Amino acid sequence: MNDLAMVLAPAPFDELSALAKASGDPLRLGVLRALANASFGVLELASIFDIKQSGMSHHLKVLAQAGLVTTRREGNAIFYRRALPAPARLGGQLHQALLEEVDRLGLPAATLGRLASVESQRANARQNFYSRMEENSVPSKT
Repeated sequence: MNDLAMVLAPAPFDELSALAKASGDPLRLGVLRALANASFGVLELASIFDIKQSGMSHHLKVLAQAGLVTTRREGNAIFYRRALPAPARLGGQLHQALLEEVDRLGLPAATLGRLASVESQRANARQNFYSRMEENSVPSKT
């Protein structure tokens, strides 16, 4: 392939470049680590990593453009989770190796504490929801 053809068809290089860019930031690597076993909304992730929502949204956009995270909608909320690597795709082996390496790392204690707090808030919200549902389903005595 000559140089002109390479300029006209940069898509494969763009994909690998996006993956390298996404993995080149410590915060984004931490987000991938936090998403190893759960999915979170942008506000939850902003709380866990103690940054502004707009900053977290930017990092999630970079991760999504690289194919490292996917989204799931529940009502008005959007939850982010790690995308599964596809080793046969361009960059798939790099994606898989990146997640394997990230999973060997631990999150800082302060981040783990905030993550536990978010999980506790979720548990309380679930409990409150089920309590309200139970109260509403009990027939009133008249």
